[in-house]
Amino acid sequence: MVFVSDCMITHIPTSSDYEKSALSMLNLSWEMALQLAIQLDEAKEDDNEVEEATYWAACHTQLTTSISLVQQALEFQLKSRIVAVSPYLLIAGPPKNWPQDCDTTDLPFADFYAVEAQDLLRAHDTVSNQRVPQEIKQLFESVRKLRNRIMHTVDARLKVEVPQVIIAVLEIANWCIGCGKWTDARRQHIELSPNSIAYAAYSDHSTFIIARELLKAVEILKPAEVQNLLGFDKKARRYACPECALECSDDGMKPNLAFLVPNTPTSTNVHCYVCGRDCAVVRRNCSAPDCKGNVISVEEMLCLTCLKETEEQAEAPTTTPNPRP
Repeated sequence: MVFVSDCMITHIPTSSDYEKSALSMLNLSWEMALQLAIQLDEAKEDDNEVEEATYWAACHTQLTTSISLVQQALEFQLKSRIVAVSPYLLIAGPPKNWPQDCDTTDLPFADFYAVEAQDLLRAHDTVSNQRVPQEIKQLFESVRKLRNRIMHTVDARLKVEVPQVIIAVLEIANWCIGCGKWTDARRQHIELSPNSIAYAAYSDHSTFIIARELLKAVEILKPAEVQNLLGFDKKARRYACPECALECSDDGMKPNLAFLVPNTPTSTNVHCYVCGRDCAVVRRNCSAPDCKGNVISVEEMLCLTCLKETEEQAEAPTTTPNPRP
């Protein structure tokens, strides 16, 4: 005989719920921090005299909010993985400390006390078959302590800088969604953002937004950080992606985050880290007299150094480029 009770915990969150919220927070943190850096560049380009120390002091609240979002994203990602085992593992304390009448009245999951942030790592590694990497644990503890100081004090000595946010976001993204997948997640977020819903044309600019952010992030980060977090050599020669160049042409930008793969003098393929596409190329000198480029796209007949059309028709290489994932 099976007994069915009318009393239960309702509105139980799923693993996907927490994961989506974590990604949204990472996106908000990323765009908030990078927009501040891009905004400063734009002010300088408009010949405004900006005192950088004063500018960054004025960004204090935005940057501390940004790093707080990083911490919240980490907590939600841990909760996502715990809930994948069982959502009830997030309920803290013995039953005697649960909400009054929870055994006789339906109550939403949110009414129960949850496991505290400082205990999430231990809870996760106890029930999950994939323990949190040591570098993520260190990041979690350092950002958690910083967030607590931000939330409980108004100490002007607390400093959060853009590189700190960029590194934290990419480390978490590489751990929770996989290395090299951040730009795809970023594109999905932009295309589902309120701006894209309210203004259909906004999502059409996703390539421009991503390219501008990545270019700034690469400029800010050290070569070793770019290699470890984004997966390419900052010092390697860069090329324009024909597709991204076309999509960014109306915005007056020529994104050059495509690289020869493999990076050899005879390579016939470039990979773009903005859109994820591969482009077939031939190695031939550009016909423009002032360009020393020798990487020509097969399909568009463009020099991927200066983006000018070549005078000779390029022959397709024997290898076939990979399609956009």
